[in-house]
Amino acid sequence: MSKLIMFLLVLLALAILFTPKENPPALGSAEYTAQKEKELKTFVMWQGKESVLKILKDKDSAQFDELKVHDKFLCGKVNSKNSFGGYAGFSRFISGATVATTDIEQVGSDNGFQQAWELFCTK
Repeated sequence: MSKLIMFLLVLLALAILFTPKENPPALGSAEYTAQKEKELKTFVMWQGKESVLKILKDKDSAQFDELKVHDKFLCGKVNSKNSFGGYAGFSRFISGATVATTDIEQVGSDNGFQQAWELFCTK
């Protein structure tokens, strides 16, 4: 009797493993393109936030707002605690998914941030 139960359990497990899954969208279809764009947007969002966090002094205090993916750039605002332990206020940022391509706006600095913001974040 126990051999029969074991056989039926194995048979059930095999049936579950080899049950056909939902077919993925056809390569080049609108559904496929939309799925890939969504995946890219999710990746850019995650990688962009990670890059911003690497720049901040207190990563655990980071607050993100107004996040938007434009092409392969994440634009938004970030607030975090400064060296004195107080929140500095929200600053705009642009992230191209690496620390080298991430910039946080510095108040009173004219390092071209506004031009970059207009180029990458206002489309």
